[in-house]
This record gives sequence, C-alpha cells and structure tokens, in this order.
Amino acid sequence: MARILGNNSLSGPLPSQKSFQLQTIDLSYNFLSGSFPQWVTTMSQLNLVVNNFTFDSSNITLPGLNCLQRNFPCNRNAPRYANFSINCGGKQMTGSDGILYETEDSALGPATFNVTSTEKWAVSNAGLFSERKDPFFLVNTLAQVTGTDVTPELF
Repeated sequence: MARILGNNSLSGPLPSQKSFQLQTIDLSYNFLSGSFPQWVTTMSQLNLVVNNFTFDSSNITLPGLNCLQRNFPCNRNAPRYANFSINCGGKQMTGSDGILYETEDSALGPATFNVTSTEKWAVSNAGLFSERKDPFFLVNTLAQVTGTDVTPELF
C-alpha cells in the first residue's frame, strides 16, 4: 500500500506509529517538523524532502536528508557549485574531455531520495504515477548511441 501526500501543506510532527501494510510514503514538499519516529528507519520507500525536520543529536539520522529541507542548509556559506557533471546510471569516471562525471547509480523507487557524498547535488523521486505500466524506474540497454563526439561511454 502506498500513500502519496506530497505538496499538501501538511504540518506538525509525523505520527508515532504507522500501519505495517503501508510500504511507500511520499510526504515531500510539506511543512512537517520535529523528530522522526522509529518507523522511518524501517521504510525503504520514503520521501521526506523539503520539510522542516529537526536534525540534532536527539533525532534519528537519515543520511543527506538534512541537506534537503526547506532552508537547504548544506554548503550555504561555501562557494556554490555552479558546474558539475553526472554519469546518470553509472559509476564515476573522467571523460575524454577531462571532466569528472560523478556517480549516479541510485536504486530509486517510487518515494525515495539520495544525496551524493559530496553534497553537491541530490535526486528525489516523488510518488507513483498511475499511467506507468510497470513499477521499474530504470531502463538498461546495451545499444550504442551514435554521433557522440566526446566520451561515448557516457551514452
């Protein structure tokens, strides 16, 4: 069972309990706050980005989520990353053009997020789409893309 409640102006803390049948929860883009109840650590499909949660020693650690809250606190006073490259679906590599392409091989599901270890960028997948015929979010192919001048292995 899934619940998609993103972008609904919900506020307040998360409930202390949830149904065992509830396996996918998208609560992104709300105004939820406070600490996380223990059940958040048991969820594999949970998206809580862009809320107002507390991140201190009194709260459960969800890696990277602190960077994806409404106030976007990560790298706020550091130089902004205006230029970075991503190898979508692949491992980190340096292209023939000398550009470092960061890894993006997250196994994202219908309500998940991932923040890179460098905290330069993140990816968030919000909700299930009813028009989708299958539940897969990645498509792999061995077909070569032709006409690429630089670093064809990226394609």
